[in-house]
Amino acid sequence: MNRHFAIRVSRESWAIAIGFLVVFCWLGWAAVRFGSIFDGMDIHRSLPILNRLALTYGPIAFPLFGVLAAAAFILSDFMFHKQWIGWALFAAFALLAVCAFRGLLVSGVFMVPTSPANGMQRMGASPSGQSQFESPRRLAPTADSDR
Repeated sequence: MNRHFAIRVSRESWAIAIGFLVVFCWLGWAAVRFGSIFDGMDIHRSLPILNRLALTYGPIAFPLFGVLAAAAFILSDFMFHKQWIGWALFAAFALLAVCAFRGLLVSGVFMVPTSPANGMQRMGASPSGQSQFESPRRLAPTADSDR
């Protein structure tokens, strides 16, 4: 590495670049771990688009975003020396990281079927928990209980 290049880039830019690289690489690892939950379930089609994209392309795309963010911070500090460019890059990549993290969080609403609020009457269940079609449970011992 050219020593003049390393001197011209501030320590803050290096720290922010490494920070974003670590965050996006962790998001890629999390995409692999969270995506393995849905293996074999064929549930990807019922997920919202943000979740589907994060789980499908995240293991490759998120580390690439980290490399892009790190390169953008270092090159912007080396070439432009404008404070507002660093803040704009920080805001853009932080927003991208937050959206990526939200894409990895899948709510349980998509896992189970929903039922209406008064679904007990339609399913044949009584409020006491017994089905209307079952015979009532015996609470007293019967003659067969000593076997």
